[in-house]
Amino acid sequence: MNTFLFTLLCIVVAWIVFDAVYSRIVCRYYHTKIKYQLFALRDRLRTIHIENPSFDDRVLRMLELQINGCIGLVRRVSFHRLIVATFSESFINEEDRKSALEMGEITRWIIDNKETEVGKQLFDISRQSISAFQDSLTCNSPLVTMLFRYVIRPIVLFQPHVAEKFKKVKDNFMKEIAPAMMVHAAR
Repeated sequence: MNTFLFTLLCIVVAWIVFDAVYSRIVCRYYHTKIKYQLFALRDRLRTIHIENPSFDDRVLRMLELQINGCIGLVRRVSFHRLIVATFSESFINEEDRKSALEMGEITRWIIDNKETEVGKQLFDISRQSISAFQDSLTCNSPLVTMLFRYVIRPIVLFQPHVAEKFKKVKDNFMKEIAPAMMVHAAR
C-alpha cells in the first residue's frame, strides 16, 4: 500500500510541476509569439488597405475583425470553450452570429478572388489568422489535441457513420461558431 501511495504522490507532484512550467513559461511564450504574428498580419492588412484605397472596405473590416478576435482568443481558447460554444445556444448572441455569417460571406469572396494579387494576399492573411487560432488551441489544450489527433481521428476515419456526424459538427463550427467566437472576442 505504501508503494502505491508513494507512486501516486510522485505522479501528482510531477503533474503539478509539469503544469506549472507549461502554463507559466511555455504557454506564455507561445501566446506572445502568436499575438505578435497576428499584429504583423493586421499591419499587413492595413498596408493593403492604404495601397488599395478603392478596395471594398467591408472585406478589410471583416478580416481585421477576424484578426482582432484571434488576438482576443489567444489566451482564452480551449477545448472546453469550443464544446460549450458548439452545443450551447446561449453562449453566442444573435448579433455575433450575424457578423459571423457576414464573415463567412467575406471568406467565400476571398476564396473566389484569390487569383488576383490583392485576393492572394487577403487569402494568405485569412489562412494565417485561422492557423494562429488553431495554434493557440493546441497550445492551451495540448493533451486534448493529442487525444483527438491520435485516438479520435482514426476512429472517425474508419467509421463512416461517426465521420458523417463529426463532419456536420465540424462544418457548423467552422461556419458559425469559430467566427462568432472571434467576433465576440473582438468586441
